[in-house]
Amino acid sequence: QAAVGFGPVDVALDLPVHLAAVGDGFPTWNDGLETTALGDMRLIPKVRLMDAAEKPVGLAIVLPLSLPTGAQDRYLGLRTVSVTPTLAVDGRVGKFHLGTNLGWRLTGAEEVDDLTAGKSFQFRLAVGYALHEKVDLAGEIFGDIHSQARNNPVEWLAGATVHPTPAMGITLAAGTSLGPGMGSPQGRIVFGFGITPQPSRDTDGDGIKDRQDECPEDPEDVASSRERHADRREHCPAERDTEERHPQVVKRPKRPQVRSER
Repeated sequence: QAAVGFGPVDVALDLPVHLAAVGDGFPTWNDGLETTALGDMRLIPKVRLMDAAEKPVGLAIVLPLSLPTGAQDRYLGLRTVSVTPTLAVDGRVGKFHLGTNLGWRLTGAEEVDDLTAGKSFQFRLAVGYALHEKVDLAGEIFGDIHSQARNNPVEWLAGATVHPTPAMGITLAAGTSLGPGMGSPQGRIVFGFGITPQPSRDTDGDGIKDRQDECPEDPEDVASSRERHADRREHCPAERDTEERHPQVVKRPKRPQVRSER
């Protein structure tokens, strides 16, 4: 999965890869997957209406578009395009992070044996806990509700994400089926690896990025920064103020003088 953000708008591309799958009831499943197979590719635009980092709760509209790229003979994808308008809500309570997705999948009907897959109500309930600065625990329940009682696949997953660096996440989770239905396995193991590029920060809000700002916590305009370099002033504005008021507090190291003799 890869994603890019433009202010309140995020666009993600999701292409699941199934390393193994086995099942009973269909001839093509008896020996499982002979090779790795792809699932349906999804394009997922998302618009944030409220950010949980600034508001009590976060609110977003998500519009996943699924394309029939999956191995249909292995029941790893649909034969038609589907779109799922979804409302996403999340929030934080202490070290807990709560979230839910509620959506309605719009797609053509497909029949497999005596089951019919088509339009359905989709839901996802999740809870996360920040166990450590570099470790997050998470659990979720998700599923599809169809018109047939025998085709309401529901699953649960629980796992952990380790962050070796702030920009990297490694996830391992496992779960089982809670309800019968097409695509609901007896068990599932999920492995994920993600990298999130860290945005350039401007801690003091002076328009100069921290990695280029020699005074990242002391605002000064670009002109002042250039003057400081031109005049060879070594201290940030706040330090210069302190030096002017209390010369004994901040001592400026002497610069070596180079004399040229003729």
